Amino acid sequence: MHRAIFFAVCAFAIVAPSVTRGSIRLHVFDTSGMLGLDSTMRVDVYAQGTDDEDEQLWAYDIAVTLRPSRPGPVNGLRFVAPYVEKPASQYVFGGEPTTFSLSQSLPPTDSTLMFSVLNQGALVDVPRDQLVRLGTLLLEIDPAATPSSYRLEFDRMNTLFASGEIRVDPLIQTDLGNGATISLLFLPEPSSAATLAVPAAAIFLRRRRAA
Repeated sequence: MHRAIFFAVCAFAIVAPSVTRGSIRLHVFDTSGMLGLDSTMRVDVYAQGTDDEDEQLWAYDIAVTLRPSRPGPVNGLRFVAPYVEKPASQYVFGGEPTTFSLSQSLPPTDSTLMFSVLNQGALVDVPRDQLVRLGTLLLEIDPAATPSSYRLEFDRMNTLFASGEIRVDPLIQTDLGNGATISLLFLPEPSSAATLAVPAAAIFLRRRRAA
């Protein structure tokens, strides 16, 4: 989070009574990339309200970590510049002017990423009956990668959501869930039946012409 946002939240917390403002749950979904076909993957981070309160969302920090499902180095999949994009649709802030930025205190690496979003327009409610997008993460598949799987998880210490409504605790209660699995797969090879279909069709056509 920008230092200005961080200090503003701290100041709010000092003067505000202990009244929470809504709660939300974050989601990322299991996905897969095809080796030899895709070079860049886009993974959306979603949010959904968990109660009927209006969160009056103002800003948030999201920090994520990428690690192999089995112990070992992250060498087949990595975060890649520009690292995060504003969602093209279903964006939580809709058409309100917002600022996306990467964390200066935790610069991105191949396996860690933290970004901040500041809403400069009207405060918004996080709907309970539908998912909204918070950001689109960019990852690159190494051309030399082999079939493998990775876990994408939220950093609980550095993922924060802030309400802009006064007289309430600015920090919104957030359920970070269990993250998601990203699988790297080879393209399935054609089945033997499909492989034989072309020559069989050619033989049939030649016989018809001969007749």
